[in-house]
Amino acid sequence: MRNRRNISGNLKTIQGNQRDFFIQELRSMGITETPEGRPIGSMPYHELLHITTIERIKRDYEQENEVPNEQVL
Repeated sequence: MRNRRNISGNLKTIQGNQRDFFIQELRSMGITETPEGRPIGSMPYHELLHITTIERIKRDYEQENEVPNEQVL
């Protein structure tokens, strides 16, 4: 039983650290709230994971499909 509590506690610590990282990453992208106006700091872990994943995909897609300045007519 004690091991389960340790694993659960460790998972919460990991999620807490990742949550902080997701908030920092979203803020570095200029995102401070959801489209509904909710502050990202009030979002639970799983919602932050979801929105961070979506924003990473958007960013990567835009970078891959960016036209260099030399090609703009």
